[in-house]
Amino acid sequence: ARRLSAADALRHPWLTAPVQKGISVLPGGGTSGTEVPKSVFEGLQKYQASSKLKRAVLKLLAKEADETRVKSLRDQFRNLDAHQDGYLTRDELLRGMQKCPEFQNLTMSDLQQLLPPELCVDKISCTDFTAALLARQGFGRAELMNAFRRFDVRREGKISLAALSEVLKNAGPASKLEAFREADVGQDGAIDFEEFCALISS
Repeated sequence: ARRLSAADALRHPWLTAPVQKGISVLPGGGTSGTEVPKSVFEGLQKYQASSKLKRAVLKLLAKEADETRVKSLRDQFRNLDAHQDGYLTRDELLRGMQKCPEFQNLTMSDLQQLLPPELCVDKISCTDFTAALLARQGFGRAELMNAFRRFDVRREGKISLAALSEVLKNAGPASKLEAFREADVGQDGAIDFEEFCALISS
């Protein structure tokens, strides 16, 4: 069978149904009114399909975001993390989603289509989870400027391929070049702040 692309997965019936409010079951049997976790699927799909540069920026933003902004996302992650080991497996994600009335009939096969293995790793860290969902909320220009300056290691007011290579040390040459070309929409050999913002908001 043909593998789903990220765009195909985002059009899956599970995600195109009207958004409703659901009930999340918390440890100990308590409940908390939360938005049905359709946003979790969409956020993780878009995050995993993003370039290495975009994911690196989002992880940086997640680590430096105001605690009041990320607390609810971390709480949501811990509620899903049955083993409390700091990672969310596909089984844990599936069980957590099934606690919501709208997703109670979700199967592992459905999850594989929503989050194809080639797009989403088998274990999701709290930082990746938080970064993915923060990306859905968006960031202010001040937050983006702070992140931009962290990548502009040569203080040139732009991000060159050489500067990007210094930040993405663990990425291969082809991966770095691909990430750079995606962001350098002006094709002038550097990523300026507006291109940087466009990449993160895409």
